[in-house]
Amino acid sequence: EFIPLRDGILDQLLTMEGGPSDYQTCFHCNNVGTHRCVTCSGNRICCSRCMVSIHATLPFHFIEYWNMKHWEKSTLDRLGFVLHLGHNGEPCPMPEGGKRMLHVLHCTGLHDVRVVFCGCHHEGLRFDDDSNMNQLLRARLFPATPGRVQSAVTFDCLNEFHILTTQGKLTAMDYYETLVRLTDNTGVDPPKKKYDEFLRCSRLWRHLTMMKRAAVFLTGGVDACEPGSCAVPCYACPSDLDKMSVADLFEAVYGDPWWTNTDYRQLDANFRFQLKQRGLRDHPLNDGCAYIVRDPPYHAHLDACGPQTEINICDSGLHAVDHANLRGGAAYIASGVGACQCRHMMVMPGGVGDLQKGEKYSNMDYIFASAALCAKGDRMVVSYDIACQWHRNLASRCEALPSHVAFDPLTVDLEYVIPKFHISAHGSKCQGKFSLNYRRYMGRTDGENIERGWAWMNPASLSTREMGPGSRADTLDDQWGAFNFATLTRLGVTLGRRLHEAARQAQAQRAIHDQMSSSFPPSAVADWGSMVDAWAANPFDESLPNPFEEPEPNVTVADVRRELNVEEEAELARGVVPEHAVSASKCILTGLQLEDQQFVALKSLPCVPLTSTTRALGVEDKELELKRKIVQWIRQVQPVYMPGLRNNADDADSETDDDAFGCDVWDIELRLPSSLSPADRARFCVPGLVEKETRLRIAQADDALVDLRRTIRTISTLRAHHSTQTSGTGVAANTRMQSLIARHKRKEGRVADRYRAAREALLSLDPAGNWTQRLLELEHEDCRPAHPEKKSTTKNGKTTYGATTGQGTYKTPWIWLTGGLVPPQPGETAEEIRLDEGVRLDWAKSLARAERWEEEVILVPIEMRRVLRGLVHRAHWWRTTADGAHAATPRILAGYHAYSSKQAEVYEKLAQSFASLWLPLLAK
Repeated sequence: EFIPLRDGILDQLLTMEGGPSDYQTCFHCNNVGTHRCVTCSGNRICCSRCMVSIHATLPFHFIEYWNMKHWEKSTLDRLGFVLHLGHNGEPCPMPEGGKRMLHVLHCTGLHDVRVVFCGCHHEGLRFDDDSNMNQLLRARLFPATPGRVQSAVTFDCLNEFHILTTQGKLTAMDYYETLVRLTDNTGVDPPKKKYDEFLRCSRLWRHLTMMKRAAVFLTGGVDACEPGSCAVPCYACPSDLDKMSVADLFEAVYGDPWWTNTDYRQLDANFRFQLKQRGLRDHPLNDGCAYIVRDPPYHAHLDACGPQTEINICDSGLHAVDHANLRGGAAYIASGVGACQCRHMMVMPGGVGDLQKGEKYSNMDYIFASAALCAKGDRMVVSYDIACQWHRNLASRCEALPSHVAFDPLTVDLEYVIPKFHISAHGSKCQGKFSLNYRRYMGRTDGENIERGWAWMNPASLSTREMGPGSRADTLDDQWGAFNFATLTRLGVTLGRRLHEAARQAQAQRAIHDQMSSSFPPSAVADWGSMVDAWAANPFDESLPNPFEEPEPNVTVADVRRELNVEEEAELARGVVPEHAVSASKCILTGLQLEDQQFVALKSLPCVPLTSTTRALGVEDKELELKRKIVQWIRQVQPVYMPGLRNNADDADSETDDDAFGCDVWDIELRLPSSLSPADRARFCVPGLVEKETRLRIAQADDALVDLRRTIRTISTLRAHHSTQTSGTGVAANTRMQSLIARHKRKEGRVADRYRAAREALLSLDPAGNWTQRLLELEHEDCRPAHPEKKSTTKNGKTTYGATTGQGTYKTPWIWLTGGLVPPQPGETAEEIRLDEGVRLDWAKSLARAERWEEEVILVPIEMRRVLRGLVHRAHWWRTTADGAHAATPRILAGYHAYSSKQAEVYEKLAQSFASLWLPLLAK
């Protein structure tokens, strides 16, 4: 819409570059207008005197002067502007000294402002009012030095940079250079360099803002901060409020399932957050009061543990331990950071520490124990990508922890799991007993939230690695504080979305599982349920069978190849038709076999013409042999049970079978009863023939489903063998395996088409039969395994066979819900029913999916209640604590009360907003 208006808009922009007209005067007085402010709204022209007066409280605006040719950049200082402190812009009757030049950084750029300090010496804040620093602070200017001030940064500028750096990871240099560009974009008249002063002020601003929001002024001051007391807590995790009654707020809650009182913790390391060795020795201002642990006791513990060499005893593909002894070096003080988060993606207070050389147990043990100090649940679940070996000897290692972070794993109901994405890189022994998908009372916890937190934090590593140790620690504390608060404000949407999805998926997955269970004998379902219950009670008991462990394949790759060769040889011998005295069922059965062979012949056509004469003759021989069998069946067998169906015009006049039916073999119409209209079936078919084909077609469809399931399992086995044994071993081995998989994929397609043909025939023979309830339409997406395979991609990046969104949301195709029963083999009775291989695993995984979603439906509403109680209680704390506060002066105390009331209202509004989002969901 704007494209045709571009010239007009450009004209308007250029119009504002023109000077004042001859008759235009100052909008405030009648003098000649020569100046305008480019920061104020509008394009008003005024004289120099009025420009100074109207900017008495707006000292950081840029103005322009009309030099009779064009607008020229100017400053308020050139017009004689003076900033008077202490009297709302009015001159002080008793000024302190004369005018001082103050270099100020504001959102609009860098300004030189002449300042006059007040000298009235009223009784004021914590410091005497004659302090220049206090006068600047009350003017919303943050001084760069506490003594004789020459530079300052406005609160607006510090606030803007604070938001930009926490949200967009903007560096201080980029922001400062932006201010320089706003001041002078040509470099002709650059402002005086104030980058160091800006760094100092912004670091202090981060620290003081954190202290202010943590209410340290109500709890004894900055020096009285306890470790982790300034961190933003997670209100959805278990806390003491669950069993607490607060008058006029809420009552204690009892009766929740025992497992819901669980602290879910996630450990991980990030090697992007390195710290270069630059010889800087600054100290952190926060000093352990937020997220990063206090440095002296942390390093004392590491020194006491001494050098360690971690040994990888897990058959995983992860390098957390392999690289523990490789990362780091003399050029870096820290090779990364280790952190601990909760299930709700909140960084734990005291849950971050530097890594000196890799992801060593001594570092991660201390970080975990420090983060565990805030745990209030009766049970703790720890997710770690190497939990399978980290948990070994944890109790003995914790004995070496200092007393202030003491943690005894033997006194806690502690469970260890591996994040869902990382567990696929582990061996089969880990994938069962450490899986969040299979372990009970985990809900839909995936253990990967900490990775999402890294994605948000990683851009900050580009600047923090160049800082000093103290500045880096304070910056990271501030970044995680902003991250935690943003996560807290989004809990309303996050938990609401989780509950909605959990309720929907729990119902769907339970229906799928019940349908699958109904297709198996009740005794088998009961045995499988007992097996799952026994294993869930103690997943680490090696004597118990693991219901989720992949069974060893009962067929090797060599067996599969041999079976294919035998099948191909048998194709030529199948379909021999008795010449006389055949039964009606044998007539139909032979017709079905011939129909299938026709389709195989059609699918076997090469994509390009064959060049080998020998091969071409072989194909022609097979087609000719099949045509002879079809002609023999049509002429000798079909007329017995379908008399009068064919007339002489149907057959060629050739005297030999070789030239009969002048068309390709796959185009010969067999004209089985299912291909006829109801009137023709009644006319040409002998009694009982239609019923026999119906029964045989149902059996054909059932056999096709069994064969289809078996083929899909075989393909899964071949893919697993290829990824673990063949991949990377050479071109020849890979080519052979890919060819073998492709042959089975073609077989899968033939079996699927056989089922579709059988079902299409049944729709013609018996469209309203009971078979329609279980023999459903087969789509391409239904030809998938019963449970998701590992995700893989092709060279072009497209997801290949078996790639899914995950275990929890995977919907089992209907072909696995019709029963895993294998038809009786020759010599077996119909009562000798056998279960198809692997159906127990499919049933157990289906049960686990349903249970995890049902656990989530129970857990999320409890977390919602915790959040509302926590927010309301925090608002109550702000008000009650402020009521008992003390301050040096009434003005300071009034500020305490006002800020506390403001914070209390923030928490109350958050609670109200969350409740309005959740109540409609909970009402359902």
